[in-house]
Amino acid sequence: MSDDEEYEFEYSDNDDDVDMGDDESSPEVAMENKYYLAKAVRDEKHHDENDAVEAAFQQVLDLDELGESIWGFRALKQLIKWEIRHSELEKAMKHYEQLLHRIATSAVITRNMGEKGVNGVLDFVSAHPVVPTNASGTSSASSDDSAWAILQQFYETTLATLQQNESRNERLWFKTNLKLGNLLFDRRMDSTKQSMQLLRIVKELLASCEANAAAVDDDDAATTGLKHDSQLLEVYALQIQLYTVQKDNKKLVELYEKALRVKPGVAHPRIVGVIRECGGKMHMMQGDWEQARNAFFEGFKNFDEAGEARRLQCLKYLVLANMLGESKINVFDSQEAKPYEQAKEIVAMTQLTDAFMNDDIKQFETVLNRHGHSIMSDGFIKHYVDNLLRTIRSKVVLKVIKPYQVVRLAYIASELNGIDRQEVEHILAALVLDGKVQGRIDQVNGLLVLRPYV
Repeated sequence: MSDDEEYEFEYSDNDDDVDMGDDESSPEVAMENKYYLAKAVRDEKHHDENDAVEAAFQQVLDLDELGESIWGFRALKQLIKWEIRHSELEKAMKHYEQLLHRIATSAVITRNMGEKGVNGVLDFVSAHPVVPTNASGTSSASSDDSAWAILQQFYETTLATLQQNESRNERLWFKTNLKLGNLLFDRRMDSTKQSMQLLRIVKELLASCEANAAAVDDDDAATTGLKHDSQLLEVYALQIQLYTVQKDNKKLVELYEKALRVKPGVAHPRIVGVIRECGGKMHMMQGDWEQARNAFFEGFKNFDEAGEARRLQCLKYLVLANMLGESKINVFDSQEAKPYEQAKEIVAMTQLTDAFMNDDIKQFETVLNRHGHSIMSDGFIKHYVDNLLRTIRSKVVLKVIKPYQVVRLAYIASELNGIDRQEVEHILAALVLDGKVQGRIDQVNGLLVLRPYV
């Protein structure tokens, strides 16, 4: 990545191109020249001489006394990112407040340019967390907490400024608040305080969606309706993830059904993927493997369409649900999943599927042992491994006892890779209760006696 890309991300200077005329003596041309000279200084100094770089961009701001030039706006963006990169938080925050003020008051800064400017800074501070150092120059033990607090400060400053502005940019406020909510969910769900903050954000976002829906004009009903549905799904996706983590199945079921009734419109497939994946987890908690499989498959397809790396995680869950439901259809026979069959992240689940489809308990347990770390590192999959073992063992038991009228429990145990007799009895008892085995267990003699010889 080049320096310019590193500082601008996808928000390049070309995004804000404005025709300032050809008069080389105009203040705009002077500021433009100073701006590009400052960028040259930045690149030349290789991030070592802060004062020289800051002074170069400050010259652009000095020329832009009224704060009305596009070049002053660009110089502020560059300064903020430079200062964030060098942990100069106080300076960065001061310049960021100036940037927000320009966005709110300048006639030159369009709404689109303002949104890109804010998103560029917030994305940058998220990707380059400011980590305070102690006297020895090393990161302190609480550096992660400090970096998070600084990140929150940027978001909250943005939201506070947008709230104060009478002609509030509702779209920017919504997106910024939603981003903060997603960051809270991803990074700080270990705290009751953070959970309460997230719930407050969700409430604010839902209220915004309702207010926007109520203010729809008949002329704009179709367009605004699509926008409302799309925003609503984004909030539902965040809320559904929260309920999934909290294992609040009652609220999750209600909200998931609500989300499925919303017409997706132009909703990003990633959002639909999140909702469907959480729906799959909900169905798994209910033991409804077939519905879980369908939901995970929809989630996987949407993540794949969005180019999200999360598609592989969802594919693993799809494979898991497929096995628990004892489906005879191999997930990797589908054209959507086939390209990922040999992906290193998925190979353990591929091998488990092969062993499961062939009722090969020895190979199944070998794969579990060989890839134990990669399989068990996912808490959701780990939770269902015992269910998975019982499922394949039950399948093997049904296959083993089929030709017999009386079978020794010790023989069944040996066919199940040497598990203890008590576990065999538990499996058989469950099969009898489910009506899959017609017979009784003779515990005294260690036998399974099948009908009609009961």
